[in-house]
Amino acid sequence: MPRSNKKWLANLAREMQRPANDVIRELLATYSTQGAAGILNVSHHTLRRHCERVGIPLQRYKHSPGRKKVESVAINARSRLLEVGGVSLTVSEWSRRTGVPESTIRMRVDRLGWSVERAVTKNPTGA
Repeated sequence: MPRSNKKWLANLAREMQRPANDVIRELLATYSTQGAAGILNVSHHTLRRHCERVGIPLQRYKHSPGRKKVESVAINARSRLLEVGGVSLTVSEWSRRTGVPESTIRMRVDRLGWSVERAVTKNPTGA
């Protein structure tokens, strides 16, 4: 059996003044393995191995409370047309025409909520 460093378990039990495994079970009921490991200040691998060794069940794909779901934004530059002043061009074409990078235009419109006209005409340096 491989030797393991149980110092973190002893410190946890001493600090919380109760059995370390009870604390771990409570944390894992609320947080993901990585979230609980972060709170305990150990790697998630160490926590996972300990749980497997003592029989604490782990839930897969559990997100920590308060974590915001990030919507991924995928825009196909070839098919998406942006219209400014009656002129419709793709993101790539607007980028070439104005000198504003494609990624900047996409971010401004989709994540920052800028108008298309502002997104393609405002210089990235703010000037």
